[in-house]
Amino acid sequence: MQPTFNPLIQSALLSYCNDPLHALLIVGPRGSGKGYIVGQIISLMIEKYTKIEEYNITPEQDKKSISIDQIKLLQSSLRTKKPNHTMIIIEDADLLTVESQNSILKMLEEPPNKVHFILTTSYSNNILVTIKSRVNTWQYIPPSKDQLKEYINSYDQHQNTESLLALSGGRMGLLSALLKDNENHPLRQAIEEAKELLSESSAKRVIRVEQLAKDSVKTTTLLDALLLVCIAATKKSISKGAVFNKWLLRAKYTQEAIIQNNAKVQPKLLLTRLFLVL
Repeated sequence: MQPTFNPLIQSALLSYCNDPLHALLIVGPRGSGKGYIVGQIISLMIEKYTKIEEYNITPEQDKKSISIDQIKLLQSSLRTKKPNHTMIIIEDADLLTVESQNSILKMLEEPPNKVHFILTTSYSNNILVTIKSRVNTWQYIPPSKDQLKEYINSYDQHQNTESLLALSGGRMGLLSALLKDNENHPLRQAIEEAKELLSESSAKRVIRVEQLAKDSVKTTTLLDALLLVCIAATKKSISKGAVFNKWLLRAKYTQEAIIQNNAKVQPKLLLTRLFLVL
């Protein structure tokens, strides 16, 4: 089953292929399915233009960021004129170093003919304002509830639809990972860890802090997963007429921790505070 898109996104996809943008930034939360949108653009471009060239820029092995050397290599490749439309895909563009972003900026200011940049991010605050001023931005819009239900039923009509909708938060990428039981999806993994963490005592949770605080990406993903789990549990409790105050408070504390994390509060401090009150 192909992923489903909000009608506004679907309309934007069709418009894109009729008049490809030189630079597009797709912004949406983790697991929202930004990669599916990119994939659909590529499919529609091939359908219309038959042949395209595609470059995917990701961090090199064992690296956490996209280096300036990778961008210089891209610039060198693009100096040769291409007969076909060329798609430059940079998923998680927030992993570009500041130096790399400044180098990309030069290409965005003077885009080569038939070269199209598609960047995605879950953290647009980490993208330079100068880059954002030179790209068209699409904000992720989730499919409607009816679309999501139809998508779930296409897999298995015996699925617990409401639970899946609540846990995925309307994020197509995460919903797909849950339906396919894809254990390699980062947010799916974080959700399992969040469930485990919530079942532990505060003392056990605090033991995890030291290791978690060393990895900012893992911390951010876990906080996102915790919020999804707490919101889903709140909705489930309400639907069953059960007491939901505990889950509502947990969601509130997690949201506060996410705000602190975005404000660059020391991870060890904010995680310790959160794990003691969850």
